[in-house]
Amino acid sequence: MTARCALLALALLAACAPLRPPETAWGPAYALAQAEQAAGPALWANARRAAAVWVGADEAGVHQDARALVGGALTETAALPLPPIQPYDQRLLPAAGDTLHLLWRDRAAGTLETRLYAARLSPALEALSGPNAISTGAAYHYSAAPTGDGGLWAVWSGGLPAEPGLFARYVDRAGRPRAEVIPLASDADWPALAWDAGGGLHLLWREPSSGQLVYGRLADGALDQVTPTGLAVWLSPGDRLRGLYAALDRTHIYALWNVARAGGADETWLVAGALAGGRWTPPARLGLSANPDEPFESGFNTGAAQAARAGMDWLRHAAPLGGQHDALPLAAQTADGLALVYLQGGAVAGWQMVVPGATLIGPAALAADVERHLYLAWAQPAPAGPADLLLTTTR
Repeated sequence: MTARCALLALALLAACAPLRPPETAWGPAYALAQAEQAAGPALWANARRAAAVWVGADEAGVHQDARALVGGALTETAALPLPPIQPYDQRLLPAAGDTLHLLWRDRAAGTLETRLYAARLSPALEALSGPNAISTGAAYHYSAAPTGDGGLWAVWSGGLPAEPGLFARYVDRAGRPRAEVIPLASDADWPALAWDAGGGLHLLWREPSSGQLVYGRLADGALDQVTPTGLAVWLSPGDRLRGLYAALDRTHIYALWNVARAGGADETWLVAGALAGGRWTPPARLGLSANPDEPFESGFNTGAAQAARAGMDWLRHAAPLGGQHDALPLAAQTADGLALVYLQGGAVAGWQMVVPGATLIGPAALAADVERHLYLAWAQPAPAGPADLLLTTTR
């Protein structure tokens, strides 16, 4: 064998070698799969299992894959029989009993439109229903929130690409979409839903004509308390908004923008508004400064965390935990790895390094179970080939 052939053989063996998951602050990570996606898999957890869904591909084509962590062991990967074309942007939410709603976007058959779809998955991650079309036309961006009874509200932007508006539809606990599609707002894009402990739904969106953030409450399919904030994160020519999130602690609602600048830099920007009303903080780039001598009580089973405040260790690819919490965790990339950053009272209050050395190119996913254990899933870019999809947990 020539030296060149030997090097090629070694490269092929390395590519086929099983992935060695990294150590994290919570213990060894679990290797879910390898896939060509920048964001972490969709994630949901309860006291019995954590489920993850991603888009896989092989010689048979593209498919949606699912896997669960049960009792400290991973189940086999299941390829879901939900005929895909170009699926992406998946989310998981609770449905009836121990089942799950899966939402995603895909190109509608026979059209060039990307629409919003949903399916219902069993505890064994088998498809019980779907795909069910949620949007009746194009869905540019979307968000969804559980209703507490196993149902959900989905909100998406659609209509003319130059003049998008928001639409909403209810999906019941059995995965059946209600017949009515409800127009919510014009001159509106990038919807972001958050849900509070009392079941209230809070909706943020971006007004394309001005760029400003708008806030409202969603109740029974109608908007209330609509408040233009007058706040915007400036996008210069070539800049791109990659994500807008809404999130809650006990006193504040937060808006998080993930922005890709034309020069290649990724940034996260934050504003906070008091739930009791009043002024919003001006948009500020999100960064932290740690205080290693002062512990921080997160309220979750995450081990030792440190106090922190706003600073210049800039964060990027931030994604919050859904729901309402005393301290709101965000998964975010720091200069040194993948961390949890806690917001409280409208500002950065604490942090914890979870995966030192991790380098993300898209947001991770966070989930929590009823016993306040956290689950963190992310896509780790590989030097060559698809990304490694990884999962770690405090349980």
